[in-house]
Amino acid sequence: MALHDSVRDALPIRLGNRKYNIDLSRLARATIDPIRQGYDTQGQPGEQSLNQAGVWKRTRSDWELGAGQQDADMMESTLREYHTSLGIDPWTKGEVKLHKATTKIDPSTFTNDNVFLATGGDYVYMTEGQDIHPSDDGGQTWLASFTMTVPNPIKGIASDGTNLFVADAVGVATVSGVGPHGTALWPLVGAADVWVANGYLLAAVGARLTHLSGTLAAPTAPNTAADIAGENFTQVDEWKEVIGTPVGIFAAGNKGTRGRIYYVGINDSTSAL
Repeated sequence: MALHDSVRDALPIRLGNRKYNIDLSRLARATIDPIRQGYDTQGQPGEQSLNQAGVWKRTRSDWELGAGQQDADMMESTLREYHTSLGIDPWTKGEVKLHKATTKIDPSTFTNDNVFLATGGDYVYMTEGQDIHPSDDGGQTWLASFTMTVPNPIKGIASDGTNLFVADAVGVATVSGVGPHGTALWPLVGAADVWVANGYLLAAVGARLTHLSGTLAAPTAPNTAADIAGENFTQVDEWKEVIGTPVGIFAAGNKGTRGRIYYVGINDSTSAL
C-alpha cells in the first residue's frame, strides 16, 4: 500500500490542510548572539561599548574626595570618591600611596579611653585617665607620670607651644615641664574640653563655649561676659573641636545626630572674640 495517497500529500510543508514543497537551495542558516549588544548611554561616558558578557571597564586617576561612596554608577555618584580604604593616601592625582608605618610607643597599657597627645616646650605629653606622661625625647622614652594637684579624669588638653592646658571636672590648669603649674587656674565646673586657637584659650561646658583670659600669673576668672555661646545655646549640645585659621576661628559642635560649624570672629579694634 502506498504511504501517501498523492504526490501532494508527500510534500514536506503543511499549512492547514494543504501541503507545499520547499526549495532547499534557497535555505540559509545562521545563529544570533544570545547576549544583546550593550551601549554606554550614561551621562558619564565609558571607554568602550559595554560587553554584556565581560567586564565593564572604567579607569580613574583621581580619588581626592576620599571614602564614603558605595556605588559608582548611580546618578548622584562622583568620579573622585570611593567606598572605603585603610592605610592609604589617595590625595595625589594619579597615585595611591601607603601611609607611613607606625610604631606603638605608649608608656603603659592603657585601660581608659580618654587618651590625648600634645607637645609643649621640649616635651611630648600623653594623658590617660588622671595621669600625665611626659617625654623629653619625642616619645622614645617616657619619664615618671604625674597628676594634677587635685587629680581628676582628664577631659581634654591643648598647647600654645610652651604650656600644656588641661581640662578636667573642676576647670582648666596648666602643665610646664614635668609638673602642674597650679590648681584650676580657671575654675570651670564640668569643663569638657579646652583648645588654643589663634592665641586664644577656649573651653567648653556642654553648650557653653567661653574664652579664658588673663595670664598664668594672673588668670581672669571665667564669666559669662566672655562666652562665645552661652549655656542656653540651643544649636549645640556639645562642642567637639575649635581651630584657628588666618581668617578667624572655627568651632564645631554636635546637636543630636547633626554636626554644625560656626565662625568666631575677632574684633580688629579690641581683639575680643
